[in-house]
Amino acid sequence: MTGGLRPARTPTFIAALLVAGGCACGSSSSSAPGGPTGDDAATDAATDGPTTIDGSVEAGPGADGGAATPAGACAALGAAYCGRLEACAPFLLTLAYGDATTCAARFAAACTPAFGASGTAATPAQLEACAQAVGAESCADALDNAQPAACQVMGTLANGAVAGSSLQCQAGYCPPVSGSACCQCTARVGVGSACMVDQDCTSGLVCPNNACTQPAGPGAACSSSQPCMQTLACIGGTCQTPAMNGAPCQTTFECDLPHGGYCNSQTMKCAQAQTAAGGSPCGYVGGNFVACAAGGSCVNGTCVAPASDGASCDPQNGPPCLQPAQCVNGKCMLPSPSMCH
Repeated sequence: MTGGLRPARTPTFIAALLVAGGCACGSSSSSAPGGPTGDDAATDAATDGPTTIDGSVEAGPGADGGAATPAGACAALGAAYCGRLEACAPFLLTLAYGDATTCAARFAAACTPAFGASGTAATPAQLEACAQAVGAESCADALDNAQPAACQVMGTLANGAVAGSSLQCQAGYCPPVSGSACCQCTARVGVGSACMVDQDCTSGLVCPNNACTQPAGPGAACSSSQPCMQTLACIGGTCQTPAMNGAPCQTTFECDLPHGGYCNSQTMKCAQAQTAAGGSPCGYVGGNFVACAAGGSCVNGTCVAPASDGASCDPQNGPPCLQPAQCVNGKCMLPSPSMCH
């Protein structure tokens, strides 16, 4: 869980759609469906918890007076986050993980090992409260870096400390260290501050053009430097409901990105991007844009499926790693909070 309690969104999907649409603008957030990082915990921890995969959260183990467990609480939180992604941005979920069950399992693989690690002060009950808050989020909040008060779960490690999970950090945030399976405790920053992904910014801010910005709401002005909320589109300089597939467009930001809409540069109309599994053609195929699903990458026009944890990887030429695993010294690694600090 290097990026905080919420799985991050990698820039890959938006970058790919922008290329497909022939758009060089930058009015969208640059973060993406990444995931948390942690030990190779049993993936069934994400399915034996008290949740439904649509993002709602049922009564947890502690709801009837019993003690909540780390595995159950992490399962609840993972299912809540992945359920919101499935409901609000299903195309992005498909690209990053394939499905919500896989997403939740990867979240649990990161979350559970943080309990008992140096600096972690969180309790299962706190994570269950966060899961309830996430399950109640609107799509606007879920997609625009909202950080519910119940999810501000802090550890004890000071900023600058190397860790394996945000749960270990005083700031509650731990972006990855380049070339490592660990992360570094870091404070989030405010409006105008430099950033790489949405999660670098404080609650409700996004990161277009590497600067934290408040996304614009319905009817507000928008531009390459002023993005709209993710549930809206920048059409004619104003934040509006995204254009439907088949509608005329000038840029991909006019179409429904979270649901896979993009501006086809050949027809100059919003179209539905397609997805493909490993070994299938990707890029422009028959006049339509095809992206690689389930964490795969498009290499020389062919989708390369992600490698298993512990297997060989190559970020440039494939295979990639399935988030939250990172490619470290040519191997897909899930960070261990106890080993990183």
